[in-house]
Amino acid sequence: MVTDGNRRFNKPVLPFIAFGLFMGLAGLLSHKPISPAVSFIESVHQAHSLLASLAGISITIGLLWQVVLVSTFWSRAIIITLATLSVMLPLCMLAFQDVQGLIQRIMYFFVFVWFWVYYPFTIMTNKKLEVSL
Repeated sequence: MVTDGNRRFNKPVLPFIAFGLFMGLAGLLSHKPISPAVSFIESVHQAHSLLASLAGISITIGLLWQVVLVSTFWSRAIIITLATLSVMLPLCMLAFQDVQGLIQRIMYFFVFVWFWVYYPFTIMTNKKLEVSL
């Protein structure tokens, strides 16, 4: 995402470049293990959490920016739903820590499906993908 964004840079892509950068950096750092018996470094866990939060903020800003750019009702509805999920699912992760990993994977599923459908279409055709039903 970071390299694709740099290749065809424009301002609406900037939050997605930031998302890719923050996700990549968060992936390099480990988070607190599930088992309390496994040792970990608290500062590394906190840095991972901070980078993951910045990734979430970036993707939400990017999605909300897309709402302004699309012209159909259904495209806006889908993007607003994804932006809402980008805020609500992390809050659910805090509230339901027993299923935190599952919620995280659901969140990634929705965001990455959007990237796989919307983003390649816009790069290949230089047009916006509009959904009309």
